[in-house]
Amino acid sequence: MKHALLVEDEESVRNMTEKMLRTKGYEVTTATDGDEGWDLLQKEFEAYTFVLSDVVMPSLGGWELYEKCRESGISVPFVFMSGYTHGVGDGDSPEDDSWVFLQKPFSIEQLVHCIESVVSD
Repeated sequence: MKHALLVEDEESVRNMTEKMLRTKGYEVTTATDGDEGWDLLQKEFEAYTFVLSDVVMPSLGGWELYEKCRESGISVPFVFMSGYTHGVGDGDSPEDDSWVFLQKPFSIEQLVHCIESVVSD
């Protein structure tokens, strides 16, 4: 079973996205912000097939979480999601192919498509 780490600070979005993922058969662990996501990844990054993270969060945002992972040798794929497009493809975003961006709001089909584009079977 594929295991997602869902990092989202807005409770309603986190709950809806978790439900979408579970509906499609994913195991889900949630984090309420980037700092909590970082703590979980440091403890057991190998448990996660991918990280689904909001970009804009207080304290530690999605891009920063991604960079911390890469600097620490954690190479789990990321799906970034945001209602904003600022920072996507303008030099603020990571420059490799182990991530994909998903614009909010999104459908379950769009979510699954993005996950499948970074996660191999």
